[in-house]
Amino acid sequence: KWNELEHKGASGKKVGLIALMDSRSYDEPKMNVTIPEGCKLMIAAGDWPQPRSVGQFVPRNLVPHIIGNSSAEEPGELSSESGSNPGELIIDGLLIEGKLSVTVGSIRLRLSHSTLVPAFGGIKIEENSNVELIVDRSICGPIEISGLSSSIILNESLMDAEEDKEAIAAENSPTRIDRCTILGASRFRRLEASNTIFTEEVTVKQRQEGCVRFSYLPHD
Repeated sequence: KWNELEHKGASGKKVGLIALMDSRSYDEPKMNVTIPEGCKLMIAAGDWPQPRSVGQFVPRNLVPHIIGNSSAEEPGELSSESGSNPGELIIDGLLIEGKLSVTVGSIRLRLSHSTLVPAFGGIKIEENSNVELIVDRSICGPIEISGLSSSIILNESLMDAEEDKEAIAAENSPTRIDRCTILGASRFRRLEASNTIFTEEVTVKQRQEGCVRFSYLPHD
């Protein structure tokens, strides 16, 4: 019933948890999630530890498998004031065969300890969205960001592009990367990278700020 949630001011802030408590495959051809401003939804692998205790979950030996594309949005029109208290979607511990997209609104999207199978898609942020994208200790397909106000943080992760495609296309997004491997070409507005391997060309629009240190880039 998450999509029926109505947000009514700051007092209406809600936190939802969907815990997948097994390693089954879930066929979800089109999973759409609406996250109102200031609300948070977590979709995570987790089972009760023994003895069971209310509110306690552990992800040991669980790899829930989602088949299908997913999308998230924040209701309401995008404005210059959007993003002050964005909705948040957290995906933790899942194996996803499909593309994850944000279609509209201001959202904080966090992908942790998960795999978005590169051959089946990656992450796409549409033009009408402002997204703070955080990828932590995950494997992900190509990242494509069309909006002007989104940002990226990548930590201990691997981005893998399909053949002849860019691993990260985010020429309007400031990006911070630490201890990652980027398999494919990439474009950024501003870049801070450390301890990272780039296998192909990196293009940065604004070079007055940021740096690339303790990293590998192709000689050309």
